[in-house]
Amino acid sequence: MFFTLDRNGCMISYDDVKPGSTDDGLIIECDHFAPNTMYKPKWDYVTNDWIEGADVAEIKETIAQSTAIVNDATQSNETATVNAKLDLILELLQKKEE
Repeated sequence: MFFTLDRNGCMISYDDVKPGSTDDGLIIECDHFAPNTMYKPKWDYVTNDWIEGADVAEIKETIAQSTAIVNDATQSNETATVNAKLDLILELLQKKEE
């Protein structure tokens, strides 16, 4: 697996095929992905393995954004449920008037 890294060693992309030259990135070959618990995988040239590249503030911001997205989706689902119930009530009322 080939990974393209930015100047700081953070992963930009990956591919099975070695990419051509990149203007601002470096290419490394590695047989495994960074752990999915990492927020910003960064290549450590000393240990030749992935390390966490995000600092505490970046991690907190990512968690806050993820929480906001989940909350928005939950509210959207709740709104859809309420709208469906209101549509059903309206339909029943219209049938009752007939």
